Amino acid sequence: MSGGGRRDGEYGCETPSAAAVALPFVIALAADPTTGARIDLVELLAAMHAPAQAGEDWSGAWALLADPEPTVRRAATALPVGIAPLLERWRAEPDPTVRLPLLLALGEAAASGEAGEAGEAGEAGEAGEAGEHVDDPSP
Repeated sequence: MSGGGRRDGEYGCETPSAAAVALPFVIALAADPTTGARIDLVELLAAMHAPAQAGEDWSGAWALLADPEPTVRRAATALPVGIAPLLERWRAEPDPTVRLPLLLALGEAAASGEAGEAGEAGEAGEAGEAGEHVDDPSP
């Protein structure tokens, strides 16, 4: 073996990616109201999301959609949460500066077919309800 280092998977184990190891710490910092760079941390979380991290626990990051700070909620709309959590947040969001990014994120999630982690059963019912209103031409 040249280079003297252990290659990933050489001894039957996989080395975790730095992003997967850092994820819980970045989420905790982004959720802490005393942290100064919360928006930057939420944007970092959105950039960290990749198929390789799909198995990681992102629920703490998704909770940022309900953060008390509107700027954090607005930044959190870039997180890939899926349709159901975005729709739930849309219904509860009072701030108009957050509602527009939520609407755009909902459109992108619907166009890409993202189901999200919140469960597909709830989304199917919501999609059916929306379809009933759109498809029914009667007044």
